[in-house]
Amino acid sequence: RYAEVPSVVGMGLKNELRPVCGGLSWGKGAFCNVTFYDFNLTDSPPKDDACVAPAWSSGPEELQVKLAAEAAGRAILAVAPHKLVSIGGLEYSTDLRTVGVDLPSQSFVYEAHEYSWSWWTVVVGDLLEDEYADGDATVMAEGPARSRCFELGEKCAGIVCSTDNTRCTMRARRREGAEGEGKQIGSALTHRKRHAE
Repeated sequence: RYAEVPSVVGMGLKNELRPVCGGLSWGKGAFCNVTFYDFNLTDSPPKDDACVAPAWSSGPEELQVKLAAEAAGRAILAVAPHKLVSIGGLEYSTDLRTVGVDLPSQSFVYEAHEYSWSWWTVVVGDLLEDEYADGDATVMAEGPARSRCFELGEKCAGIVCSTDNTRCTMRARRREGAEGEGKQIGSALTHRKRHAE
């Protein structure tokens, strides 16, 4: 459609990839069942509030962004070889840490978005140490938990929340070697502070 439009210099593949959680849309809309996105959820049947997240090049192939970006990029370049392919990162295009594609280097750019909340990366199934940050086990909403976590500086690596972000606790650091424990997917969202890594 835009292959020969000279003022269109590139094509963006997908705007702001992010986790999808089950439940009511915006707390009151239609119900979202995330098994539509991932039939391999660990719960059987999956919990109503389960979450599914894309990954760059790990996990189920149908959720790997790298594979999709390369296929879409090749399709665009086949019909419009003079256009740029714009590829966004994970977590609302704020996280470019793991990106990389096998496309001609002169034919693509990475797209990064920056927001006031870009200090955080939301990860489904990523584990934080069970130890509470600064010994504080208070359960609070996401906003106050983030604020308090920033006040604690390096003592707080992030917060772990229920999928509706109403019940959050602050955590000390990421757990090392926590293999097989990703099965808590669907039960919590981890808001990880980027500068704490």
